[in-house]
Amino acid sequence: MFFCAVVLATATLAKAAPVGPSPTPAQTATPSPQNLIVKGRVLTVSGGYLVFTTGDAVRLGDITIPSNIGLGSTVRVRIDPATHLVTAIEPQRGAAPPGEIDASALPRDVVVVDPQSARAAASTTAGPAQVAAGTVTVTIDVTVPDVTPPGDDVYLSTARTNFASAELRMSRVDAFNWTISLPLPAGSTLRYEFTRGSPATVERRKNGSVLTPRELTSTPSLHQHDRVERWSDRF
Repeated sequence: MFFCAVVLATATLAKAAPVGPSPTPAQTATPSPQNLIVKGRVLTVSGGYLVFTTGDAVRLGDITIPSNIGLGSTVRVRIDPATHLVTAIEPQRGAAPPGEIDASALPRDVVVVDPQSARAAASTTAGPAQVAAGTVTVTIDVTVPDVTPPGDDVYLSTARTNFASAELRMSRVDAFNWTISLPLPAGSTLRYEFTRGSPATVERRKNGSVLTPRELTSTPSLHQHDRVERWSDRF
C-alpha cells in the first residue's frame, strides 16, 4: 500500500511540473568588417575626393584633412568597407599595420570617378563595332611637367576644330601621364597640340616660344608618345 502511494505521488508531481523549452543557445555577434587600410601618394584632395598618384580616386567621409597633406604626400587612409568612404587620413609614419595595402592594389569597388576627370568615352574612343571601314584607332600618350596643377585636366587640341583648346579631354594615367585613343581615317594626317583647357594654357617649347603643332600619320595600332616641355602660363 505504501509503495502504491509513492508511485501515485511521483506520477502526480511529474504531471504538475511540465518541462520548459530548452534554453536557446547564445547568439554569437557577427564582427563588423575591418576598415581597409591603404598607403599611397596624394595627387590632390579636393571636392570631397582624394586622388592618388595612381589616378584612382576615393570619396571622403566627414573628416578634416590635416594641413600638412598635399601633392606628393605619402598618406595612410582608412576606408569603410560598407560605405566606401575614407574615415581617416594621416601622414604615413612608422611600420605598416597588419593588412595594409598599396594604393595600386585598391579594390575596384571602392574606387570612384573623380568629377574633374570624368570622361565622355563615346566622344573620344570607339570600340571595334564603332570603327568604320578604312578607320584605324590611334593612341596618344603624353607626359606633362611636374609644375602642372594637380587638379587640372589635359586636353588634345587638333586642326579638325581649328585648335579648340578644350576639344578632347584626355584620361589620367597617373600624376603626370595622360592618354587618349581616337578613330582616324587610315593614312590621314593629324595636327595637334596639348592644353589644359584654355588658350592661356597651351603647351610651349622649353624656352617659352610658340610650338609648331605636332603631326602624326594614322596607321593601324599607332601608339604615339609625347612630352610637354612647359605650359604657356607655368614656369
